[in-house]
Order: sequence, then C-alpha cells, then structure tokens
Amino acid sequence: MESKHVTDLTSVSIARLYKALNRSLDREMRALGLRAGQHATLLVLAQESSMTLARLARQLDIDKAAATRSIQSLELKDLVAVRYGDTNLKNRYVSLTPHGRALIGQISSVLLRIEDQLEQMIPQSLYAELKVYNGMAQNDVNNTTKTSTFTD
Repeated sequence: MESKHVTDLTSVSIARLYKALNRSLDREMRALGLRAGQHATLLVLAQESSMTLARLARQLDIDKAAATRSIQSLELKDLVAVRYGDTNLKNRYVSLTPHGRALIGQISSVLLRIEDQLEQMIPQSLYAELKVYNGMAQNDVNNTTKTSTFTD
C-alpha cells in the first residue's frame, strides 16, 4: 500500500475547497452588509411570511441563542421584524421587512455565482455526485426537523 502525505488526503482537499468557497461567500455577503450566516437566516424567512424563533432555529440547525443573536443583528439593520405572540408572550415571531425582502434577490444572485465557481473548480462527475448527495442530505434534514424537541 502506497503511503500518502497528509496534505494529499481527500478530506484535506474538501476542507480547502470549503474554505475557498466560504471566503468567496463571506466576501460577497459583506458587500451586501451581511455577516457570515445571516444570508441563510434571511433565505429561510423568505419562505414564509412569519415564523417563530424556535422554528427558525430548527430550520437553520442552530440553537435558539444563536438564532436570537442573528435576529437581533438583522433587526438593527431593519432586515427583520420581531413581534410577540398574541396568546403566548414567550413566542417570538420573526418576519422579513421590506428591506430584507428586497435583499433576497441579491443574495440569490450571489449564491448562484458561488455555485458557478464551484462547478468550474471541480470535475463535472464530482459536481453531479455532490448534487445527488445534497438531495439525500436534504431529505435527512427534513426528517430530523419533524422530530425536533424545540417548542414553538
């Protein structure tokens, strides 16, 4: 068996690719006034008119404290609005403001450009396999979300 140098390992190559894509994404999102991950919050909120903070955290696969921090920052930028539930003041409902909704198209354009970069960086066969894997992983996320322990 041939010995590989650690830097030749596939996992190291994937980590490098991940870092390169994240740097591009962070740079592009900073140009829109967003910090890392905030675009994901806005995209999830764009799918519905309003959702609870707990549901948002589940959708993003983050804890409620991280979701709260993200929402507070986006609220200061007038990209999201938060209101409390009518019958249960513990429930906080989050929705996009008109400014946040206007930003969705720009975020989508950035993500499509990043996707094009990825497609150019790797072999076509690997890109196709990643798309298949992404579909399987998305099904796992959807099944896990249905059984989450967060309460709304």
